[in-house]
Amino acid sequence: MKDMFYTIDKLRNRIHELDNFRYRDVIELEYFNTKLNEDKDIAPTIPQDFDGTIKLGETWKGRDLYLWMQKVVKVPFSWQGKSVVGIFDFGETGAGNNSGFESLFYLNNKPYQGVDSNHKEVFFPENIAGTDLELLFRLWTGLEGGGIPREQEHRINRAQLAWLDEKVDDLFYNAMVILETIQELDKY
Repeated sequence: MKDMFYTIDKLRNRIHELDNFRYRDVIELEYFNTKLNEDKDIAPTIPQDFDGTIKLGETWKGRDLYLWMQKVVKVPFSWQGKSVVGIFDFGETGAGNNSGFESLFYLNNKPYQGVDSNHKEVFFPENIAGTDLELLFRLWTGLEGGGIPREQEHRINRAQLAWLDEKVDDLFYNAMVILETIQELDKY
């Protein structure tokens, strides 16, 4: 039993290492232009100008507050034919209630995909390589999820553009399935 634990632990460590090779030619997005959004409308007006910035590692906070984040990135032409992906971690999402942040990513000024703790990857259309890509997010701080009203604080932990190495990604997910299967079998 003890030997199996070490085998599982070793496999878990190798899978963690493999995770780092899924994304290739990573471009770090060190900052975003920002604008506070007083409009709590479901279909808000997209701002034309931004009056602040937020850097990777910095925090954003508020209670029931909206923040627009924007950045234009040149997608390398050499990524043509590859799966271009954005990887974003802007804070913690609540457990099914209104605590924790939520965000909506806009592509070509239209809602494209939610980005939160459970949806950190944004896959872009095939024809995006070689273009200037506007990354535009509308973030919401969330509420406390019940109890005493308090300000919510979140950190811009990760913001990257890369291409997904699909073979490594397949290996990573197959290894995860094997690990889960071994852990299930180890219970018996």
